[in-house]
Amino acid sequence: MLEKILGALLPAVITILLGYIAARHHDFEQKEVPTLNRMVMSYALPGKILSP
Repeated sequence: MLEKILGALLPAVITILLGYIAARHHDFEQKEVPTLNRMVMSYALPGKILSP
């Protein structure tokens, strides 16, 4: 049971953590943030959550 919960939540947590680290290192300019957010929320996160 715990494995299923972690398997579902871990991709989201990792994605958020990577975004936080990228923001702290100033890897992206402020004007790029909305586009990156849209791409992550529309493609990367759902794809990772739904993949086996």
